[in-house]
Amino acid sequence: MLRIVIGTYSHLMYGVDADLKLKESKPLWLFEAHDSALTALATNGLQLASTSSDETIKIYDHSRNIQIADLAIPTDLPNAISRNLCFTRKHLLACHDNGQITMWSRDSWLLVHTLKSSSQKGISGIAVHPSEKLAFSVGGDSKLRLWDLIRGKGGKILPLSFIPEGILFLNDSSFVVMSRRGLEGFKLDLSSVFSYQSSTQLNCLCLFQSNLIVGCDNGSLKVFDVHTGDLINEFAAHEKRVKAIYATSDNLVSASSDGSVHVWDKTFNKVMELQAPEGNRITCIVAMESAVNGPVIDAANINEESNESESDSESSDSLDESTEKATSSKRTKRARVE
Repeated sequence: MLRIVIGTYSHLMYGVDADLKLKESKPLWLFEAHDSALTALATNGLQLASTSSDETIKIYDHSRNIQIADLAIPTDLPNAISRNLCFTRKHLLACHDNGQITMWSRDSWLLVHTLKSSSQKGISGIAVHPSEKLAFSVGGDSKLRLWDLIRGKGGKILPLSFIPEGILFLNDSSFVVMSRRGLEGFKLDLSSVFSYQSSTQLNCLCLFQSNLIVGCDNGSLKVFDVHTGDLINEFAAHEKRVKAIYATSDNLVSASSDGSVHVWDKTFNKVMELQAPEGNRITCIVAMESAVNGPVIDAANINEESNESESDSESSDSLDESTEKATSSKRTKRARVE
């Protein structure tokens, strides 16, 4: 069973369970998750995070159909729209349009670090090293930034000759930066590994079966060798542009701007087709294996009982994790769908 969660431009979040053996799908929920278009989703298996241009982050336990936290972005961070979310073992990282990264504790859902950069052009991508001690980010200022996630401080800055759209670790010693027209592979010492130029616009990327997968504007998926950067496969995945892709251990899920969602196996054979609710433009997607079956959710049946827990702190570059003080965090204790 594969659980697929789709974020849409029309504020809605859509969940569906797909039985890949029986070729059957079961809608689980369709509700207005935010006041504006969803911009990013992230999952660590059980927990699901969503964010939107309404500058809020919501956390769910999707297996129990419960919202467990509602994170309020600090008011001293203007233009704080998040466009990237990333789970680590201890934190949730959110990248903002003001060039900053907020780190939230997964134990308390309190803000523990604010990683501040000098750029105001927004962060378009973040990649966390497998050790979870450091991360690289890219943004609209065409710079690659190194972050120390233990101390919450910035490090090296590398100017790029292009505007980056995404970044991804390929293994523990190399990573790739994607622009709309190409890929650049780097080692940790920032030396170049490979370079690839594309004739079609590149929109999204992920790792699947030790290969780099890139979704393109012409509806195709490109498959690259992570060591050499060589293009080893390319095939038509959708009729229109590929908006988002997401990989589990056994399957690759791709979503198009026309609302179609396709599931692929390890050999890139299409095993199932799904469709987002009519009239809903897809903005982001995640998937989880071995999902727990839950009741069908209707937006009209969603009732939330929330308690606010607020505490003040000054989140700075050198804030230690042991001082986990919150700037603001709404803690939703119960939001169950009956």
